[in-house]
Amino acid sequence: MSIRRPITIAGVADKSFSRRCSGALTFCTVARGGRAGASVTPHVNQLLTHVGNTPSELISYCESKGILVEAYSPIAHGKMLENSEVTAMAEKYGVSVPQLCIRYTLQLGTVSLPKTANIDHMRSNAEVDFEIADADMNTLLGVTAQDYGEFSEFPVYSGK
Repeated sequence: MSIRRPITIAGVADKSFSRRCSGALTFCTVARGGRAGASVTPHVNQLLTHVGNTPSELISYCESKGILVEAYSPIAHGKMLENSEVTAMAEKYGVSVPQLCIRYTLQLGTVSLPKTANIDHMRSNAEVDFEIADADMNTLLGVTAQDYGEFSEFPVYSGK
């Protein structure tokens, strides 16, 4: 007797789509309908997604299959707070860097999952009722990828 249930698999944000698939093999196999006996396509895929690390091809693939993408760490583990280009753009819109980063992931069509235990940050993070212009979205898409050093394979574990 086998039990079947919906699953959520976190993708690993690597440089190539095929490598991401091998990092999230179960997700990719099931989503493509290639697993023998599989009848359930995942409903959600959590991906490390932020300015400087946007797995556009995987997001598009998930969208084409009706799979919701949850963008975890939209502020790049706090590293975007130190990025002068992102800071300048946030100032242009009159918002905080976290608000700009969260709005960026929302405009990508993902559900943004910022992490905070601070109630004031939670409130501020929800104030994203502005729109980033297409030209600025393209600029943010082109921001240099975040280097996680020795923790690049699974950067959520940043050694802290």
